[in-house]
Amino acid sequence: MSFTGGGGGSCAGVGPPAGIGPGSIGEWTALYGQLFPMPYQAQRPIGISQATTRVYRFVAPAAGQVINGNTVQSTGSLHYFSSSPGVGAGVISTISECPNDFRSSVLNTSTNKCYKGPAGTPGMSFSLINSGAGFCNLVPGRTYYFNMHAGSSSTPDSTGAFCEASVCNFVGGALGAFTELTEEPAPAE
Repeated sequence: MSFTGGGGGSCAGVGPPAGIGPGSIGEWTALYGQLFPMPYQAQRPIGISQATTRVYRFVAPAAGQVINGNTVQSTGSLHYFSSSPGVGAGVISTISECPNDFRSSVLNTSTNKCYKGPAGTPGMSFSLINSGAGFCNLVPGRTYYFNMHAGSSSTPDSTGAFCEASVCNFVGGALGAFTELTEEPAPAE
């Protein structure tokens, strides 16, 4: 079972948390040079300013689809971590059918884990074959948004997100193999 943005396909009224402004929407292909989730194991730097979001649009492929000569694995994970030397940061990341969607109650359920808080590893696991609990289950051919924010100040907000500089740098991408996630409690909204 996959989730639907806005509870029924509508993104009306969906926006970033209070104090966080919506950033422009970029394309996964512009950042990585290939369709999602390729290229596996290729990290790219992403700068996220305090009080704004970073959003990347992608279309979920089918498991087994060949992209640039690489076969898409049915499951994988997205890992993004702070890369700024001496600068602490905690990033919130989600996958949703809506841009700038950070609603943990919608995206972090018992059957879909499409919300990743700022602590813990590995990153958010995704599945293209509906693997159930512990995965963010994606429907092949459907458009999704990979959303990130690092809070609005150097002090962690209610979600735990923070950035100790005006811009925090993260690196990351999709991994084709991962260790199963441990359960994380849903953060307070």
